[in-house]
Amino acid sequence: MKLKTTVLAVLVSVGIGIAALPVSAKSVYDASNYKVNAQTARNAIEIAQTEVQQLIQLKESAIQLANSTASLGNLPSLAQTSAELKLFNQLKAADSSLLAQVSIAMNLNDNLLAQWGSTNMSFENFCTSIANSANQRDRDMVTLFQTSTAEMQQAAQRRQDIINKLGNAVGQTQAIQAVGSLVDVLIGQNQQVISLMTAKGADVLAQKNEEDAQAKYARRVLQDYEARKRSAAAAIQ
Repeated sequence: MKLKTTVLAVLVSVGIGIAALPVSAKSVYDASNYKVNAQTARNAIEIAQTEVQQLIQLKESAIQLANSTASLGNLPSLAQTSAELKLFNQLKAADSSLLAQVSIAMNLNDNLLAQWGSTNMSFENFCTSIANSANQRDRDMVTLFQTSTAEMQQAAQRRQDIINKLGNAVGQTQAIQAVGSLVDVLIGQNQQVISLMTAKGADVLAQKNEEDAQAKYARRVLQDYEARKRSAAAAIQ
């Protein structure tokens, strides 16, 4: 009960906009808070799953009652309830898919932090080292993050499409609607990690190439100077 109360408190803040999220839940990657944000999103999805299942049962009971007292007057309400039941069942499946993607993201983050913990580098330098690594394990890590993030985005979008179709359906709760904002935080943080492991590495490589070019130019200038000095010395003799 305490856990549910804590999560719902976060959901309430999300419900009035992403800017109202706690500092630890802002969409900025921090190795120390990613797991907290991911667990909050996971708990929120699980709460939403419970509420959706309860709504499915209520819709099914309403349909059974309407069928037992069948009349022409019940037909519009029955059709609407049946349509909502279908959408809530779709939402149930979408929540399961999204929960699985969040769990995968959490595991990837744990693996990344475990590898980082075995080094003496800053997190940014560690990610840059992955970007410049020829090690297949490092390349696989980048691919896994990219794939996981893309699939989490797709799952979140499918879920949001169902929420939009439900509109103001009876039973929609703030907890059900707020999941998307919490997952968006994780997606944003994942994208920042991917940026560090790809674009950041490219920047470092470009800087190294520029430094190599400058060193080459400096050597050429020095060689020209030495040649002119030798020529001047020879002319004096």
